Amino acid sequence: MIKAGFREYTKALLRTADYVRDAQCGCVVAHVPLLPGCITQAETFEDARDNLIDAMELWILNGLMHGEIMPEVGGICLGACACELEECETGDG
Repeated sequence: MIKAGFREYTKALLRTADYVRDAQCGCVVAHVPLLPGCITQAETFEDARDNLIDAMELWILNGLMHGEIMPEVGGICLGACACELEECETGDG
């Protein structure tokens, strides 16, 4: 398992996102299956992706504020403090 910083972690989550064009309204619906309830929509794929990044960041920050453990994604987990990231970079952890 690799402990990553916020940016790397959100990039890993974004790679797991699903995008579907809704047949009724024509908008693009985007969600991250690993983050229950993290869903958004927009007129274009690009806008849906941008909205999803914002939604993911809010989802993660809210969870951290409430002491929740963030899910592991593809062997990557969110480092909780700088010391964990330093251990990961030096190979001590």
